[in-house]
Amino acid sequence: MFGDHCSPISETTILSSTGAGCDQYEHFRTQLPYALLNGGIALISFVVAGIFETPLVLVAALVLQVCAVYMLSQWHQYKLAAKEKGQLSQA
Repeated sequence: MFGDHCSPISETTILSSTGAGCDQYEHFRTQLPYALLNGGIALISFVVAGIFETPLVLVAALVLQVCAVYMLSQWHQYKLAAKEKGQLSQA
């Protein structure tokens, strides 16, 4: 999954962008932050689980992923609102 989302020439990216009717690179660019975030969390969780050998690492990783995606979506909405506000003041 990580490789499919982090490659602009993967079949998943090509088919998804074609199905959505958007540019292939634009689809790749929008998916990359989420893929890198989840890949990083998975890598860190794998190392921590190897050190502490507890299944609670899975719960912590899931909570961290949900919180991170929520924070990213809030940040994106803030950016869109700021951009919209800037465009409205120029008009």
